[in-house]
Formats: sequence, structure tokens, C-alpha cells
Amino acid sequence: MLEEKPVSNILRGLVVAIVRKLFYQFDPEKGVWTREGNDLSYCPKCMANDIITPMRELDNGFFCQHCEIFTYKKTYRSKPKNKGFRKINSCGNMFSTYTFIAFQLNETLGSRDCSFITTESVKKEIKSGSIFSYLRESISDFDDSILSLKERKRLTNRLQDIIDADIDDKLCVGGNGVSLLTAYLLELIQEDDYAMRKELTNQINQGEKKRD
Repeated sequence: MLEEKPVSNILRGLVVAIVRKLFYQFDPEKGVWTREGNDLSYCPKCMANDIITPMRELDNGFFCQHCEIFTYKKTYRSKPKNKGFRKINSCGNMFSTYTFIAFQLNETLGSRDCSFITTESVKKEIKSGSIFSYLRESISDFDDSILSLKERKRLTNRLQDIIDADIDDKLCVGGNGVSLLTAYLLELIQEDDYAMRKELTNQINQGEKKRD
């Protein structure tokens, strides 16, 4: 049975849809909504949820403080101009990469017996720098082709750092090595998310200082 929406939400959606149709246009070059007569940009995610929210314009894109979505300007997508952008863009790229690998490991857990991949063996292979070749040998359909050699090395180094930090108790993982490696990837995603939010906050603060 479909969940019924309150009448107020339906009416609001209709009103926003009409207002959006009459006064707003989607700018594919910027990836945001605009309105004739002002210089503001409006959040595409909020607009899809029947909320009209102006975005804060930064040097390299637009940031919505309501839903916390960040949209890069097209010029920065093709040619980064500052270290702050490269740092954020790198985090965003690695999010999808780490998630792709984590999904594969999760599928392995649910579809076959992988008890032979222990936490001890995973840690040993990470420390020796051969974790990806080990996974390819142990999981027949494991695919790490999304990673370049440089990215494999960088990820291996970061996994080694996690082992050195000795945070296994925090990750709530038992004796299964696939579960442990998935938890390591989630920890890296969390670290990168924190770094990206911190960089965004710094850029917002710098933008406010320039305007002042």
C-alpha cells in the first residue's frame, strides 16, 4: 500500500511546481536553478523536494546550507584552480571508489563462505602491501580495476595507517577479515567526509571575510 501524503504537503508541492515552472530555470552549465531578476543560485536537491533554497556561491562551486549538497562549477570540474578544490575533489572521487569496493566486499559476505579470510590474514596482507592481489586470488570475481596503481598504493598506505592506529575495537568487527576490511573502508570514508566538510567551512569563512 502506498503511503498517503498529508494534504498540506501535496498543496505545497503543487505551489512550488507552479512557481518553479513560471519563474525558475535550470542552468545545466552551473548545475543549479536560477531566477531571472536576481543573481542567486538555487539548490537542485532542495528544488526536487519542493523546497526553494538559495545556495552560497564559493570560488569553485555552490553550497546549500539546508541539505549540505555541494555543486562544482563547470570551469573547476575541468581545470582545478586551487589546492582547496583539489582536496575536495579528491575526497569526492575516493568516496565513490571506496564505496564501490565496500559494496563488492559486502556482496561477498552475503553470497559465499569467506570465513577463510580472517582478520589476521587481511592485516598481514595490508602490512605487506599485497592486499589487492590477495583479494583477487581469494575472491574470484573481485574487481579493483577502478583503482590505478597510484590509487592502490595510496589506499594501501591509508589501510596501514589504520592498523597502526589500533582502532579495531571501535569498529565492532569479529574475526571475519572481509568485515574488517569493509569497516576500514567506512572509516576512511568518514575521515574524508570530515576533511571535506572542514575545507568547505574554511572556504565559506574566507568568502565571508572577503565580503566584509
